[in-house]
Amino acid sequence: MEKGGDQMQCPECGRELAYGDDAISLQRGVIGPRGVVPLREAEVFCSDACLEASFDGDAEAVSRRIP
Repeated sequence: MEKGGDQMQCPECGRELAYGDDAISLQRGVIGPRGVVPLREAEVFCSDACLEASFDGDAEAVSRRIP
């Protein structure tokens, strides 16, 4: 999620996201004793198409983590 001033931008297409726009939030995390523990800041996409385009098939391999 990129912010230019107060505006957020879709990381895939660069479209500025304004208040009231529909958006899709995606965040990587690890399951802990009280739920999901975020590992990084959430990315906010403008559409399903941009979310799908961001997945290029190269899944990030991660080892087991203790929160």
